Amino acid sequence: MNSHFKKAWLQEPARLPVVGQGNNLVPTVHVTDLARMVKKIYESKPERQFIFGIDTTKKPTQKNLIFAISNGIGTGLVEQTDIPSHFAKVHPNKTPLQLDLDWRKFLLLNIKAQPSSLFTGDEPAEGEEAGESDFGWHCKSGLAGNIQLVKDEFCKHRGLKPFKIALTGKPCTGKSHFSEQLAQHYNVPHIQTLQVLKDIEHW
Repeated sequence: MNSHFKKAWLQEPARLPVVGQGNNLVPTVHVTDLARMVKKIYESKPERQFIFGIDTTKKPTQKNLIFAISNGIGTGLVEQTDIPSHFAKVHPNKTPLQLDLDWRKFLLLNIKAQPSSLFTGDEPAEGEEAGESDFGWHCKSGLAGNIQLVKDEFCKHRGLKPFKIALTGKPCTGKSHFSEQLAQHYNVPHIQTLQVLKDIEHW
């Protein structure tokens, strides 16, 4: 989701893109919870061969996930984009970490799954071991339910700090000229007093 986090932070574009209708299901899990799940599986050594290590997001649709990112970091706006007819071929000699893969590929996943009881403490399904309620989730309710926490982690890891610049001075001293340049350079909204007053007047 790094591509959408970056777009939301820069607000470029102002409306985060949703591929197609956005009703497909995209299961997620925080990397901290993933590490804890691996540790849990290693320690408990469950007999079941397949385990779903995902969070408990109720409706993990692509649209809901992107709206959460836009609402928590960006403008709160999203828009639909067309599903590409084809994707560029992947170089066979490169690993996933070396590839700049198209972000739309991941958002078009459509997998309906529930987290295994090993992590939720719920009643196990047939053939599944009983779980433990004290798993110690970091983001149990998923991205949408923990967007502020994930946003803080995203900003801290990349050293991102929002800031404001107030430019004042006498008439005809170049306030508008230089404030426009500063706004463009630092990618911050350019707010002018007269424009704000007009907006309030027509609200």
